[in-house]
Amino acid sequence: MADAAETHEFEFDGRHINFRTFEASGPGGKADLTRRECMVAKYLIERAGEVVSRDQLLDAVWGYHAYPTNRTIDNFIVHLRRIFEDDPKNPKYFKTLRGVGYSFRQEG
Repeated sequence: MADAAETHEFEFDGRHINFRTFEASGPGGKADLTRRECMVAKYLIERAGEVVSRDQLLDAVWGYHAYPTNRTIDNFIVHLRRIFEDDPKNPKYFKTLRGVGYSFRQEG
């Protein structure tokens, strides 16, 4: 399957996200993402296995001049986990590395 940078859709372990329509589905059900939620997910998915700092996410999604708080990123990750994780409190895909940032890990 083509990666997220080449397509407008991404599937992993029965989960699905459409970066064009902002629709997502997973164990948490179907959901409509906001444009920024979709951008956060895409940024992490395109860098699967890499650790991405909050500042990198803020720069990529909001830009250099419009900085929300770092907590904003945390809230976006929590929402993505509710949709895509079997157990949002023990994430398998959208991981946190305390004090460093976030990463997307695709099993297998």
